[in-house]
Amino acid sequence: MQEAYRILKPGGRFVIADAFLKKDETELCHGANYSHRRLCDHWSLTNLGSINNVKKDLESLGFKNIKIEDISFRVAPSVLHVPFAIVGFILKKIFTLKSIKRESLHNLKGSFYALLSGLHMQSFGYYIISCTK
Repeated sequence: MQEAYRILKPGGRFVIADAFLKKDETELCHGANYSHRRLCDHWSLTNLGSINNVKKDLESLGFKNIKIEDISFRVAPSVLHVPFAIVGFILKKIFTLKSIKRESLHNLKGSFYALLSGLHMQSFGYYIISCTK
């Protein structure tokens, strides 16, 4: 975010669309914490950022007109395809007699845990954040 602020012209707009934690990681229930850890492990992430911390960080960097919109329900239908995509990918590999690369397997598992995380709507959300310099 600091680099985005540095390279933006005055009045320039910065937009983020991504998943964030709605609460601090220490406040997650057992199931949400498990899916969050597994998602991060398989996608090589330290953790998902907290939406409240992201807003504070943007403000401290000097961004203005910060707008945060929870679009979780708008992206939910596209997440529902995950189980079908995973099964389809595996079946395609089986029928073509090709092995599944370790990286692909990690990505598939990460996608599955992203779906599980999304079911914990009190803890996770998908947001569009926009702000200006």
